[in-house]
Amino acid sequence: KKRTLLSREGKALTSPPISSVEVLADPRMKAAVVFMSLPAELSASLFEEIGPEKVKKVTLAISSLPAISGDLRVQILEDFTASLGIASHRLEDAAREEPGLVARGLVSHFKL
Repeated sequence: KKRTLLSREGKALTSPPISSVEVLADPRMKAAVVFMSLPAELSASLFEEIGPEKVKKVTLAISSLPAISGDLRVQILEDFTASLGIASHRLEDAAREEPGLVARGLVSHFKL
């Protein structure tokens, strides 16, 4: 599927679809997957921790994030949580209990 965007003049702009390979190659896209995988209130608390410039980078990536498979999502989450030394099913708990630690991990792991 092609994505259709509108220019300031209201004309349709199209861009080629983003593949899973491109998502895996772009650290900001992978960070976007992590943020989108968390409940909104936890993502918001992590955004507060990382600062406005990094928030801008991630939100731009979120806006262009394609639909991804569950397997790709799990792969990205497992890679990130392994870098924190936690199991992927504990990510929500870690973000709730230690948002600063998770935020620093996001910045470091995805080179935001």
